[in-house]
Amino acid sequence: MKILAWLERRRVRREFGKHVSPAVIRSIEKSRNRGELPGKPETRHFQFIVVHIQDSQPDEIAPVVAKVVDACLRHHAVISNLSASLIVACLGGPFPEFDSAEGRLSLVTALVTEAGNRIRIAHGHCDGLLGNFGSEKRWTYEAVVPGFSGILGQLLGRPFGTAVEIVCE
Repeated sequence: MKILAWLERRRVRREFGKHVSPAVIRSIEKSRNRGELPGKPETRHFQFIVVHIQDSQPDEIAPVVAKVVDACLRHHAVISNLSASLIVACLGGPFPEFDSAEGRLSLVTALVTEAGNRIRIAHGHCDGLLGNFGSEKRWTYEAVVPGFSGILGQLLGRPFGTAVEIVCE
């Protein structure tokens, strides 16, 4: 049994060692040994952006997704959900220093400039669950935005090429 655990630790270090610091790998190993997720979700304040990509021309979706993801990463946003035509990103988690309205508005401006009339955006700030969700085998970093279905309703009612600020209560 100890050989299997050693092989598993070795596999994790080999796969993640190029991208993740050794301290993070040690933290993951310790939490797995205790049977818990590192950094369980908690209620925190964060900025959010929901981007809907026009899907009337399927062959043009991938380049627009690439532009949106690139802009999010440049602005230190974490993409918590990515589907064929919908992207949800947050600022402020896991990096609280990037939780600012100015950063969010800068990202919205970049998205509208770079993706033009192919997207529509809903954005705002809220207190919601933020962190690692899932099981021991599948960890995801998610942002749970309160009233998300209402936000989608407002988003889908807007024309492409526009952005709307949502006030979450």
